[in-house]
Amino acid sequence: MKRGNLPFRICSVLTSIALLVCCSMKPEPGVSAELARDRGASLSDIRYCLNFDLTSDAGMVSAYDTIVFRSAVKQDVILDFKAPVESVRNIEVNGKAISPNLINEHLIIPRRYVNKGDNLIAIDFLAGEQSLNRREEFLYTLLVPDRARTLFPCFDQPDLKAVFKLDLTIPESWTAVSNTAVCREESGRSFTTFHFSQTKPLSTYLFSFVAGRFDRIVRSRGGRTISMYHRETDTARIAQSEEVFELVFDSLEWMEEYTGIPYPFDKYDFIVLPDFQYGGMEHAGATLYNDKRIFTGPRPTTDELLERASLIAHETSHMWFGDYVTMRWFDDVWTKEVFANWFAAQIVRPAFPSVNHTLSDLKNYYAPAYSEDRTRGSNAIWRPLDNLQDAGLIYCNIIYDKAPVVMDKLAEMTGPEKFRNGMREYLRRFGYSNATWDELVEILDRYSEADLERWSDTWIKEPGMPEYSPEDPVGEALKWQQKLCHRIEEGKYWIPNIDGKGYGWFRPDAASMEYIMEHWERYGETERMSLLMTLHENSWRGTLDRKKFIEWCGEQARTESSPLIISSLISYAAGETLRCEEECTGFAAALRGLASDRSADHEFRLMAFRQLTKSACTPEQWDELFSVWKQMCPYPGLELDESDYTALACQLMIRFPDVASEIACIQKGRIQNPDRLETFKILCKAASPDRTERKALFDSFLKSPENRRPESRVLSALSLLCHRSRREEAGGYIVPSLDALTDIQRSGDIFFPAEWCRTLLRNQQNANARNIVNAWLEAHPDTNPLLVTKILQSETSPD
Repeated sequence: MKRGNLPFRICSVLTSIALLVCCSMKPEPGVSAELARDRGASLSDIRYCLNFDLTSDAGMVSAYDTIVFRSAVKQDVILDFKAPVESVRNIEVNGKAISPNLINEHLIIPRRYVNKGDNLIAIDFLAGEQSLNRREEFLYTLLVPDRARTLFPCFDQPDLKAVFKLDLTIPESWTAVSNTAVCREESGRSFTTFHFSQTKPLSTYLFSFVAGRFDRIVRSRGGRTISMYHRETDTARIAQSEEVFELVFDSLEWMEEYTGIPYPFDKYDFIVLPDFQYGGMEHAGATLYNDKRIFTGPRPTTDELLERASLIAHETSHMWFGDYVTMRWFDDVWTKEVFANWFAAQIVRPAFPSVNHTLSDLKNYYAPAYSEDRTRGSNAIWRPLDNLQDAGLIYCNIIYDKAPVVMDKLAEMTGPEKFRNGMREYLRRFGYSNATWDELVEILDRYSEADLERWSDTWIKEPGMPEYSPEDPVGEALKWQQKLCHRIEEGKYWIPNIDGKGYGWFRPDAASMEYIMEHWERYGETERMSLLMTLHENSWRGTLDRKKFIEWCGEQARTESSPLIISSLISYAAGETLRCEEECTGFAAALRGLASDRSADHEFRLMAFRQLTKSACTPEQWDELFSVWKQMCPYPGLELDESDYTALACQLMIRFPDVASEIACIQKGRIQNPDRLETFKILCKAASPDRTERKALFDSFLKSPENRRPESRVLSALSLLCHRSRREEAGGYIVPSLDALTDIQRSGDIFFPAEWCRTLLRNQQNANARNIVNAWLEAHPDTNPLLVTKILQSETSPD
């Protein structure tokens, strides 16, 4: 491809460049808070012109980056670029060529070349590969939280918003999507160059492009046109796109009406990606989604439908809260996530009028928040952050799920109309800019009679949860301000948190818990869900007999009428079985009974069957499941899809090692989609009866970051490697995994370290695994505290 002169050449996407005031000291790796403050105080009016060429057979991406900015003073400038020095081929600063000086992931521009006022830096470089997420037929960028700097030189911090202009050269058979629309295309002999229009101001982590072989579906409503790009081949799944578009349109319209601000970006398109590492990512104009979260089976459960709708509403809410107004620094990243989840909960309500949404919130927010807040790794919602390279470790269930619970309490304290007015003022004041949590509290404080600063200090800036008991039913009421609803029944039984609105550990005495279990059916739906969570919390903490709780859950699942409660009964019991030394035959029998019951609702049967494939514990049950899989003939009236048979095949390979290769061969022939077939091939290695093959696969994951991609595929394989039937073998993976955890964190995406730890330890809930973890932590006292938190949050038993 013919290129023009460097200073006038437009370049493309994210790899971070940063400015520093004082260059007498070497900048530390990553993006330090000090560096970010210095740059934020002196730099403005930033523009990136980016050009990426994706046509090289060698896999290298030639790129140009033209950066225009204003500097308040004449100073040394530090750009963020995490790449080898040889990746930088030429640099010109205000028309003068200089030698690249790359130190600790930063390109340093001496002050003698920098103007007070307008500046232009032009860089010819090879783009970094870490955040390109390459597959054979497509690639996509994912730059959150600090990965723009791995792709191109930039000022990689959220409060230095910039406008971007992208030129992307791709193979002629590919298409491309970015934050804005294509304004011009140029075709060559075997390539096409897409010229994208200029963006609105964006933080670097929101810059994005996707390129590859995709099908496109376009829909319009109310004067708005949206495109969906996908690689799905199943016509039944593709047909679900109509439902998906409706959810997107509904979410956009709801947010516009609530905020009073029209959609603040130039277009809204979305891309559905196979094995995408998150549920979704809110790139303005080019939102990414995981295909498994968007396309369901032919008979989706209520959980699956709610999760899809909530995911779409969550990412759409981010367009206002996260993209339009962005946190100044990633210590406040929870603010964009709390708003996205809180608004998602409001948006999905009209689409599911038959669902008890109070119950849904208990299941989808309270429960996952408890799963981390109860552990030794509990942390406050707001946490300090010294360096952006650790920002991914801030993400956790506590910011995603506890924070919306807390935000609900804030909205209740303020009142719905005043809360809405405060949100609108916040958006108007900080649109296309940045804000902190304290600035939002300052706004809301004017709308509320409560002392929000004091309230925030407890709920936002302190870890853990309050505890309540019959002896102390109000707990630390003055500190943890919340409304609580307890009851005393028959004069002596304490029934806590009956409306589910309280957050904390509720510890009924043994007689009260026995009473709750015996009289379960007398309570309403919300009451049953809240009390189930209380019972589970006490089973987890050892104040309720675990085996008894598991068997009780199985019994209740047979007669429960709410799909959300059945889902919770099954998942709670399944989790507790991992902490039992003996097989829970009663629970497995209850699952089998429900799955095979033709009179039961299909959704309930499907949930039971899917758990049965993991919890079956007798030879007769496994023989029956093998027959179901081989003949593709489930229990009468029960419908399974390809993903069900694939998941069952993996379990059967482990249970029937003598015919594992036959199972793998048959299932491969059933999978038509090439992306899903590639995933299954990896899973076959993890389920292999050959221990040497399994160990080689595990070692390959630790050997190189490239072998840990796609991350969702790797985590599925790790789950099979650490199967509950292989606990002794899996115990040997703990120390090597913890030894490699820093590298896993540095090279992986934001959720990967936590998910790696969780997957590694989920099936190893025993004293041996806990002792291994404790010994490792004691031997490595200098481990990053944020990383230690991820390890401790992965514990699922206090025993």
